[in-house]
Amino acid sequence: MGSVWPAQWGRIGASRQCFRRAGVLVDDCVRCFGCVSDCPVGFITSWYVNFAYSVRAPKGNVDANLGLISTVIASRTTTPEWEGTYRLVQRLFTQGIGQQLADTVAFGQLLAQHRADSAALQAQVSEERSASQDRIAELRRQSLGGVDTYVDPISQTLVQLPVGWNEYWVSQNGAYLTSDQPGFDPNAFDDGGWQRLQLRTF
Repeated sequence: MGSVWPAQWGRIGASRQCFRRAGVLVDDCVRCFGCVSDCPVGFITSWYVNFAYSVRAPKGNVDANLGLISTVIASRTTTPEWEGTYRLVQRLFTQGIGQQLADTVAFGQLLAQHRADSAALQAQVSEERSASQDRIAELRRQSLGGVDTYVDPISQTLVQLPVGWNEYWVSQNGAYLTSDQPGFDPNAFDDGGWQRLQLRTF
């Protein structure tokens, strides 16, 4: 839930200028009334004018008739057309503020999703690089050790066997047999359930 900023209604601005007109000094006063809200965080002040009026009279008459002027202002009336337009503007203003807040929330959610996607891609890249480095290290170790890694089809495990042979076979009891002869099949000579080992691929 968002916090409501403290608001104060009242006069938020006034100006007075004096000028000479037809040889007579004239006071021209403008006063604005509205709402001022102070945000407790960030030193932000928000304000808007609810209504304003101006009075022009020979110098001294404005102050002398301030009570009468205040009564006229307080008893002001508006036409239905003006009031309807004013309320429509208020509604549009409120909807605009609401849309801005909704857009801000949506942008925050989109930014959070973008950060999550970016973090996931970074993790994926790190895993791929790590796996690639592991494969390179394994190939280097095999090359230096003079061995290849095979998949044992019977035990479903990885075994390392010396390089230099074209084929490796394994029997049901775990015995290994090597061969350099293409098309060689030990099952033709010994029904031991021999199966050929496949070289592991990265």
